[in-house]
Amino acid sequence: VAGFALVPAQRERLAELNLLAGKRAKAATAYTSALTYFVAGAALMPEDSWERRHKLMFQLELHRAECEYLTGALGDAENRLTVLSSRAGDILDLAAVTCLQEDLYTTLDRSDRSIEVALDYLRRVGVAWSAHPAQDEVRRELERMWQQIGSRPIEALLDLPLMADPVSRATMDVLSAAVSPAMYTDENLY
Repeated sequence: VAGFALVPAQRERLAELNLLAGKRAKAATAYTSALTYFVAGAALMPEDSWERRHKLMFQLELHRAECEYLTGALGDAENRLTVLSSRAGDILDLAAVTCLQEDLYTTLDRSDRSIEVALDYLRRVGVAWSAHPAQDEVRRELERMWQQIGSRPIEALLDLPLMADPVSRATMDVLSAAVSPAMYTDENLY
């Protein structure tokens, strides 16, 4: 807005509106327009925004990285996601970053890197997997899984309640994104 300066609260409100506009544009597959909104929103934020308005900054930057990925600015997206992985406020934020990184690295034909970020995320939620598990490890895990299923028929799993825990759901998203790169890196991991 030329001609007068905005106070920080006004700038932050405009950044929030840019986030909303960007999300709407992204939902309409207008990724270039969405990217413009996210960039403008981040530019409006004061220097101490990561400390004062972490969630807003994170959302602006995460959506920006996704639009960079979707518009072919893959290097920019990779750099932004690397920074965001260290700025994630909680495990759900980290899962969102990890899923985008997995998609990006799979697109770049870097399945090994996709698996690295997935396994790093899993370690943070208490799951330690090797990128190249031995056949014995796979066998033990399958046996453990069948023990948990017990004598129930597979069809009975359909009657179980849907997963509601947000961290578990986010972890399933990370695992789902890892299926394709795992297929290309190690049969036992897959």
